[in-house]
Amino acid sequence: MKPSRCPCCSESFSYSQLIKLQFSRRCPACRRKLFLTRESQFKSSIPPVLMLCIPAFLMLIISPVSITFYLLTGAAMTVLIVAVQPWTLEFTDKEEALF
Repeated sequence: MKPSRCPCCSESFSYSQLIKLQFSRRCPACRRKLFLTRESQFKSSIPPVLMLCIPAFLMLIISPVSITFYLLTGAAMTVLIVAVQPWTLEFTDKEEALF
């Protein structure tokens, strides 16, 4: 995948900068506010839904699952999502509505 860039100054972001940009959406070089593109917003909304649905689905299939298993599965999926999601981020300088 190509690295994400700032739409204002064309600064290319490293993986560690992208992890930070998930929480504070300002370009480290020019300090301008960054917005996610519509496609990136959609890609970012899918993993949290899966994070809730997959463990719940597993609990329905394997009914005697403990709450500990559910919590550990949720924690593992959270770590996985935070690790993978920076590669899906694309930025724009204008706010775009998801729908």
